[in-house]
Amino acid sequence: MASAAETKDPDATTTPPPGRARILSLAPIIPVRSISVSLPFYLEVLRFELRQRNSANTSALVARDQAQIMLMALGDLSAVRATGEFFSAYLRVSDLDDLYRELRPGLERLHERRFRPPHSTGYGTREMHVRDPDGFLIFFSEPISA
Repeated sequence: MASAAETKDPDATTTPPPGRARILSLAPIIPVRSISVSLPFYLEVLRFELRQRNSANTSALVARDQAQIMLMALGDLSAVRATGEFFSAYLRVSDLDDLYRELRPGLERLHERRFRPPHSTGYGTREMHVRDPDGFLIFFSEPISA
């Protein structure tokens, strides 16, 4: 028998009990070498929107619908490399094929090792994988309908 946590829709919105605040979004902070290099990738290739950028051009918040990513320029290249090797984002989407059609022109300009087109997995999802200019891996996923 599935636990209560396994049977709930993770995208369902619920009203919290009185006195308990809701968390509205999550924006992981991703180290990058340069905002000037990373920002065009997120805006032009992945079609995110710029929500904010600091005047020193060392951080920027990008978003698409409810997904947000904070880009933070660091002088520590080992942190940037470690993030690319050991950290990734998993974004659930409503229609992976529609997203692919929308992003395809920009994705096809990427080096082949930075992009994997939509494919079915062995664990019940269809996914597309994209690496940003610093190697950060982003999974776009949707469940396979039964």
